[in-house]
Amino acid sequence: MHWYHPESIDDELDNKVFSAHCSVEVIGGELTGVITIKVIGDLSEDAMARFIKYCSGQLSDGWGESLEQKYLKTDAGEINISFWNSGDDWQLLPKKDYLDSFTRSEEIGMGGQS
Repeated sequence: MHWYHPESIDDELDNKVFSAHCSVEVIGGELTGVITIKVIGDLSEDAMARFIKYCSGQLSDGWGESLEQKYLKTDAGEINISFWNSGDDWQLLPKKDYLDSFTRSEEIGMGGQS
């Protein structure tokens, strides 16, 4: 949260969010960008919305852009990773909301099979 600028002295994000780190996980067979945060206590809905907006900005123009410009060596060759795009299929959700929507998608897909 080094680059976060508090809105006030009692800014909930500044006072509760200790760190935020990007990684990737395979969820349902898809490579998914993950931001793991260390939080002291719980965030209010307003603070979570502001945190998501902050992360979206960082992914599009901050640390996400920096990551895109670095090549990572893998067994299959060099790759670079982007956690953001301007398409409609991109979203940043809290884990519970993401997993809930993923489960619903699979249930809907399975319901259409005969």
